[in-house]
Amino acid sequence: MATLEKIRNKSVLLFVIIIVALLAFILGDFLTSGRTYFGSPTTVAKAGDVSVDYQAYQNRISEISEQNQRNGRNLSSDAVAAEALNSLISEGLMSREYERLGITVTDAELNEAMFGANQSPMVAQLIANLSGALGLTTPTQSTTQCPTPLPTISPRTTPSRFPQCCARPKPNSPTR
Repeated sequence: MATLEKIRNKSVLLFVIIIVALLAFILGDFLTSGRTYFGSPTTVAKAGDVSVDYQAYQNRISEISEQNQRNGRNLSSDAVAAEALNSLISEGLMSREYERLGITVTDAELNEAMFGANQSPMVAQLIANLSGALGLTTPTQSTTQCPTPLPTISPRTTPSRFPQCCARPKPNSPTR
C-alpha cells in the first residue's frame, strides 16, 4: 500500500515523463522522415559495395514469375524472391569485377559470338530450342552436334572427307 501511495503522490511527475517520451518518439520519427539506420529505404539487400534497389528487385521478381509461368514451372513466392535477389547480387558483383579487371565486350564481339561464323554452341542450342518451341524451321544439323569443327570448304576439299554429322547442306540453286 505504501508503494501505491507514493505513485499517487508523484503522478504528475510520472505523467510528464510519459508525455515527454511519447513526444520524443514522435519527433524522432518525424525528423528521420523515411531514413533508416541501416541504409536507404529503397535498398533491399547489400553485398559488399553492391546494393539491390527495391524497384529492380520487384521488376526481376515479375520477370522470373512470368518466365516460370510460360515454362509451366510453379515456384513458391519465396523461391522466386530468392532467385531474383541472388541474380541481382550476382550481376552486380560480376559487373564490378569486370570493371575492375577491365573486361569489356563490344557490340561487334557480341554479334559475332551470337550470329557469326564462330557461333557459340550454347547460343546455337538456345536458338534451336527456341525455334523448336515456336514451331519455326531449324537447320537439320547444328554445329553443336558435330564432334569436330567444320573445315573450310576449298576446291580441293571434298565432302567425303568430312565426318558424316558435319556434312554441310548444299546451297539452294535457283530453279530454271
